[in-house]
Amino acid sequence: MRTLFLLRGAPASGKSTWIEQNKLEQYTLSTDKIRLMYQSPILNTDGNLCITQQNDGVVWEYLFKLLEDKMRRGEFVVIDATHYKSSLINQYRDLVEKYRYRVYIVDFTKISKATLIERNSARDEYKRVPEFVIDKMTAVFEDDSEVPNRYKTISITEAGRLLRKRLIFNYNNFEKIVAFGDIHGCYEPLKTYFEQHPFDKNTAYIFTGDYIDRGLQNKEVLEFLISIMDEENVLMLEGNHEVWTRLYADECGAEESIPKEDLDLFKKYVKKKLISKSVLKDLEKNKIRSKVFKEDTIPQIKDISKKKLRQLCRKFGQFAYISFRGKDYVICHGGIPTTPKLVTSTEDLIKGIGKYEDLETVYASWIRNTTEDNILIHAHRNIQHFPTKVNDRIYNLCSEVEFGAPMRIIEITEGGIETLEVENPVYTERKVSTRYVPVLKHLTNNELLNQLNYSRDVNKKQLANDVVSYNFSRQVFNKRNWNELTCKARGMFVDTVTEKVICRSYDKFFNLGEREETKEYNLEHTLEFPVSGYRKENGFLGMVSYHDRIGELFIASKSTNVGDYADMVREQVEKLDQEKLVKVLTDNDITLIFEVINKDKDPHIIKYRKNQLILLDAVYNEFETKFVDYNTLINIASTLDVKLKEAELLFTDWKSFLDWKIEQDKSTETQYEGWVFEDSKLFRVKYKTQFYQFWKRMRTVKEHMQANKPVNKVFVDAEEVKIYNIMKSISPENLATMSIIDIQDIYYRPEELLLYGIGTL
Repeated sequence: MRTLFLLRGAPASGKSTWIEQNKLEQYTLSTDKIRLMYQSPILNTDGNLCITQQNDGVVWEYLFKLLEDKMRRGEFVVIDATHYKSSLINQYRDLVEKYRYRVYIVDFTKISKATLIERNSARDEYKRVPEFVIDKMTAVFEDDSEVPNRYKTISITEAGRLLRKRLIFNYNNFEKIVAFGDIHGCYEPLKTYFEQHPFDKNTAYIFTGDYIDRGLQNKEVLEFLISIMDEENVLMLEGNHEVWTRLYADECGAEESIPKEDLDLFKKYVKKKLISKSVLKDLEKNKIRSKVFKEDTIPQIKDISKKKLRQLCRKFGQFAYISFRGKDYVICHGGIPTTPKLVTSTEDLIKGIGKYEDLETVYASWIRNTTEDNILIHAHRNIQHFPTKVNDRIYNLCSEVEFGAPMRIIEITEGGIETLEVENPVYTERKVSTRYVPVLKHLTNNELLNQLNYSRDVNKKQLANDVVSYNFSRQVFNKRNWNELTCKARGMFVDTVTEKVICRSYDKFFNLGEREETKEYNLEHTLEFPVSGYRKENGFLGMVSYHDRIGELFIASKSTNVGDYADMVREQVEKLDQEKLVKVLTDNDITLIFEVINKDKDPHIIKYRKNQLILLDAVYNEFETKFVDYNTLINIASTLDVKLKEAELLFTDWKSFLDWKIEQDKSTETQYEGWVFEDSKLFRVKYKTQFYQFWKRMRTVKEHMQANKPVNKVFVDAEEVKIYNIMKSISPENLATMSIIDIQDIYYRPEELLLYGIGTL
């Protein structure tokens, strides 16, 4: 958490040894280690190796860059340097104030000069310093008037105690503790609570953060907090949204350019006039990037004094670890899996450990890592819809109050914990990125055709018999420039004589998490249950319809009815009963959409034993997307004697869907591509298995290797290394003739190595 240890003492005073003994290496920035990273030991005039200090400008610049990154995250940091002059200690002042750090000077200056000289002579040659350096520093240490009084100086023993100390405060002098969940600019429930329970000096009030954004009463909330911020029984914790309030109050970050004071500050402590692009980019991190805060919150709070807001921000705490009536309570914004320690980072306390969906794992860890008398209280995340009381030892205060849910509040007394929900009548209508606004459905066919014909985002391809196909452009795909028109222009075939759709595919749909509308926090509110999960096969799409004007089947893939892929579809379609096929197509005026598996000519990631057609859907030949119902689809599959997509999963609510997804994210056992999920309104989203994603990544590695291109991938486990070594044992020429499925065969069935002419690995 926001604590900085500045070690102060001459060389050989025991600073590095103390760091090792207390296992603090991973929290330490050492000037000597950075000097050695920059340049190896050099010979001095006596012929001895030594650590040069000629690069100290660069060394201190790098140290401060690392330090600011750590302080931005609220990490515990130890600086291993001599810090013998006040100027060396004062150089941290601006960063300490900016990131609100508590600083301790750990005193190693009580070692006698004789002992220092003796220890110095016993060090490795390159670590020794000239004796005059020790003389100079001990002389300075004897006169401590230069050391600023703003930082507390502690002994080595006191520093050790501080590292081991339980960071717990006794709240038994209060009669009651009240903890408030996320507020998000919703003053009305706060007002209601305090009208019903007037402010009481004998009650401790703890606010868990996220005071602004999304709500309609940001000004009222901040004014209320300002009115009570100096009360001794009020503790305001920091949430992840408070960073924007602080940047706004500091009058930096809202501008398009980097604030001058930030540049001046950086120049001040690195003593350089030229600042590299990487440093400028680093400073850019301080800019306000929240669209919600810029567009919605600032207009509401612009009349509040920025001085008052700065004073408020300085009141924000990192967490509350308190003892009350025989129980210990950890109260923080994000939720953690164990009790906090000095080395716990502030970022972990604010954002919580793990992802949003990892909360159940965090809870299980809390139960495992703490005793019966430890209780966790947090806000910030709750996509699993946990109640306020998760169990006897965990309470979740996140309720989406900004969208009309009640504000969650708990009251802790000697009698136990009571959960309250205070209604919020003033809230924001939820703005979620969902399915595209269906504006095209209001256009006539001619108007829609005009949009398809003249859009720069749509490729138009002229085919035989006066047929054109429409597909989204490569630029749209690369830049993810999706809208209703570009999603509809995905294998759409139109007869230019009749201006009628003669064949078409799905509108483009996306993977779970790929787009805003498919991210969990949106799907939670937009999926219409029940939701069905159909196995996603690993081939390519083929479309089959009947072209009335020409009087023949129209068979296509990838926006064309000619070429290798269309031929592969045609090859399998010709095996169907043609009379029945034509009747199905003409009676319904539909396009049949198939997954086409051709294991010989088009192997992908998943291994199949035979070539096959799998009927996915039947869509009416119209510009507006309409599918035949599932019962009709079953009859079509039966009539044509083709395999129908498999409905393997059914979810009746969000929690069951999310629980399934969390488990699948951890599993590599499902050895097919994934699932397509359809809700009750036929909104579709894809999910790819971990097995599929893994081998898709390895296919990319293979493609680089067979083309003699460097492999830039960092392998994350032994399995990837083994597969890489298998491919490395094969010449690029032979590798190019193999599919990734061949590599799978070798990996899973090494006895087949000789079939590929590789021999034993």
